[in-house]
Amino acid sequence: MQRLIKDKLIGNTGLNKHEFEVNAVLQQIKSNVDKELRFQSNHNFILSLIIPDPDPTRSISTDQEVFVHIIRNLLNYLIRVTGAEHIEFGYHIEKGIYPLFFVRDFSREISQDKLNHSYENLEELSNFSSLPDPRAIQELVHTQELVKLLNGSIWAKSGMPENLVFYFHLGKEQIISHATIHGKERPDREIEWASKNILVVEDLPNNYLYIEAILRKTRANLIHVTNGMDAISTVKSGQQVDLILMDIRLPGMDGYETTRKIKLLRPNIPVIAITAYSIQDEEEKIRKAGINGYVGKPIHSDDLISKMNEVMRNYPRKSFRLIKWAI
Repeated sequence: MQRLIKDKLIGNTGLNKHEFEVNAVLQQIKSNVDKELRFQSNHNFILSLIIPDPDPTRSISTDQEVFVHIIRNLLNYLIRVTGAEHIEFGYHIEKGIYPLFFVRDFSREISQDKLNHSYENLEELSNFSSLPDPRAIQELVHTQELVKLLNGSIWAKSGMPENLVFYFHLGKEQIISHATIHGKERPDREIEWASKNILVVEDLPNNYLYIEAILRKTRANLIHVTNGMDAISTVKSGQQVDLILMDIRLPGMDGYETTRKIKLLRPNIPVIAITAYSIQDEEEKIRKAGINGYVGKPIHSDDLISKMNEVMRNYPRKSFRLIKWAI
């Protein structure tokens, strides 16, 4: 990834601009950072995603890899260099259509001599921290060049209540109506799943809320559990479940093992895996677990609903018989 970004920066590789669902991508960034910090046992850190509305189909047209790299670089700077413990990131909409992205630190007060400063050249931030990190400043300069590569601009401000906030926009890239995602009109869908019970196995609250937002218009009945054991208990209870959305990276028992045990109990319940792993690397595990379909992260609303529709058509509701095994 780093090499690919550098190649784009020096012109060896062209930009790959396309429309993508920005809320989904930002949510995936948050999930990845949350898991990384949890792995590092940094339990005091708070990362909040701020978006103007939960519509999962809000889209922009730019190079997605470069966009993600910009956000991650800014988050990394605030976490590593300023010692931030509470960061917010996301975007506001200006003039009804233009996204203004931000990454801001609410962790601590700063000295009076650093209040209310603006930094149009991010290299000037070399004196902002009491422990300057030349490598981190170079990463900020690199980030500023990436924003320019996308025809945008970036700047920083210090003050209160924010310690430090980065803003950037991507030229005239607009929030695009969900009706034109991927350059096509979306088909008018009247999906009605009010009679369907969907078991969502997802440990991160924000990921579940995002799935809930996507499925809200379908009127499906959602059952939420946060780990494999609770998913198995729900199935063993005999409660009607028409489909399971299974996150693969769960605490304790992972999604593969959970699915295998569920299939021993009720083999006809269809399961869709939700995974950030490379599908090519996971195909054998997916097949062996008895998973009926998969959706990659970041989750795109069209992909999720389309896959659910496909799987439920192939696995219509049956009179499920609970098989009693000792698991």
